[in-house]
Amino acid sequence: MERNTYSLLASWSTEFESTKERVRSLIGDAHWLSDGKYKEQILTNFLEKHSLGSLIFSTGFVVPLTNHSPSGEIDVLISKPNSGIPLLIEKELLIIPPEMAKGIIEVKSTYSKRILSDAMKSICKSYQAISYNGEQDHRNFEVWSSIFFFHESTSKTNDIKSIVDDVIDIARDIDLENLPNSIHIAPSTSILLNKTTGKVKGMINPELSSAVLLVEMHEAIEGKNDTGIGNYLLELTPSNTFTKNIQGNTI
Repeated sequence: MERNTYSLLASWSTEFESTKERVRSLIGDAHWLSDGKYKEQILTNFLEKHSLGSLIFSTGFVVPLTNHSPSGEIDVLISKPNSGIPLLIEKELLIIPPEMAKGIIEVKSTYSKRILSDAMKSICKSYQAISYNGEQDHRNFEVWSSIFFFHESTSKTNDIKSIVDDVIDIARDIDLENLPNSIHIAPSTSILLNKTTGKVKGMINPELSSAVLLVEMHEAIEGKNDTGIGNYLLELTPSNTFTKNIQGNTI
């Protein structure tokens, strides 16, 4: 890796955090804490800016062209240009068939286990709509997913081990293929889930969570691994990495 990798990632996260705090200072805490639309737009703008038109970001729904239930409202629905015919485009609302979905992000304000559980169940419902094909569930394409929290918990210590334990406790009730690929808690915490092995890896990377989300998203959706971000982050903070599997065994 080049020596300036950390500086590059840190500059992306600083850009995101600066925008976040600027909006918060202008609209006040009351609106900031209560209105999720601002946060969805801040995150969407950040991801869109660094995607150079290769991906489309919008609030929306995935609707199978059968009688199967649609997804719930997806905070950030990611698709690719010319990947299919949208069912509806209306300003910031996008409704697409399953084959157009490339990624989904649930955007939340402040981390708590209850809110994490709700977000993981929402992603599960979205995957059920995305994977439906005819008369049975059949995943014939990969769709990346993540949960992004703008703030750490205010009611408990933000210990990486306790957060990983929260994820595992909730994940036991969800099929592996319907779990999110990652969970990010700004500004510094990232949880990566291996949906094949059930491995849950928690990492503390100071001020880098939004940059990790950005790079992870592109590597998953575009099928590229040019940055080597995973290896770099593990080398960066080996003492702040904690791994378990869904069965609860420390790795």
